[in-house]
Amino acid sequence: MPKQNIPTPKTQLTDEQQQWLDSALKQTRYCHYFTVSIADKTSPIGYHPSRSSEKFYTVDEAKQHKAELEQQYPDRDYIVTSGSTYADELVFNFSRWALLHKQRIEQLLIGGEA
Repeated sequence: MPKQNIPTPKTQLTDEQQQWLDSALKQTRYCHYFTVSIADKTSPIGYHPSRSSEKFYTVDEAKQHKAELEQQYPDRDYIVTSGSTYADELVFNFSRWALLHKQRIEQLLIGGEA
């Protein structure tokens, strides 16, 4: 996959969320993510409504996907959540999310800022 520009979020996060994200972006062993989950009683907690809902690099991407799902399925409730996972997950993952984290980690390891 060709290199992509690592996106800069446009959405304003709370101070606490921004501190968490700033810390996460400095890690080489962990990768942050934002995800869209179904938030109603018909699905298990954390259920992702589509494969493309699993992990997003920015909150903006997750919010955009949430808006698309809300248009397609207006009777469902969705939430955007965040978390982190081990960088080992990147080995066989070729999604956009993984590619951006691989680039970020490479930049950190060569002494630059991500």
